[in-house]
Amino acid sequence: ELARFLNERLSGLTLDQIRETFADRVKDVQDHDSGLVRLFIDSVDKLFVPNKAERLHIAGTDVMVGQPEFENPKNFRGIIELISNEEIIIHVLEKNAQPEGLRVTIGQENNDEMLKDCSVITATYALGNVTGSIGVIGPTRMRYASTIPLVDNVAQTISEMFSTTNR
Repeated sequence: ELARFLNERLSGLTLDQIRETFADRVKDVQDHDSGLVRLFIDSVDKLFVPNKAERLHIAGTDVMVGQPEFENPKNFRGIIELISNEEIIIHVLEKNAQPEGLRVTIGQENNDEMLKDCSVITATYALGNVTGSIGVIGPTRMRYASTIPLVDNVAQTISEMFSTTNR
């Protein structure tokens, strides 16, 4: 019912138009102060994003480049290229994503040359029929015992948060 309602109100609009006018277009919904419509209103800037790169959040790069693995100029150059190119990171996350669950690749297990001194931990989350990936790219000496459960837990939390919202 909600999907039909949203399609009626938003069909034919650009993402910018939806982002700018969403709250006004759904203000007459009786249940707009709670539930899914409220979630959409609160998340409109994150949900209706026009380009792929805006779906990416990069943090901790200063910690990454300070690791001993990257003291070698060749390795340092590779990690800087990786960090500065969002499309490469998106590609790495998409390539490492499993249909479900968690994946860990360490050092030489990574197919990309610039990731040979890195580990990649990815987990998949589901938002209804749509899936996404969350991941950590770090040095091979990272704290796996805390990072793996963290990545897995965040992905599960996202999936659970949206599955309970859809009930």
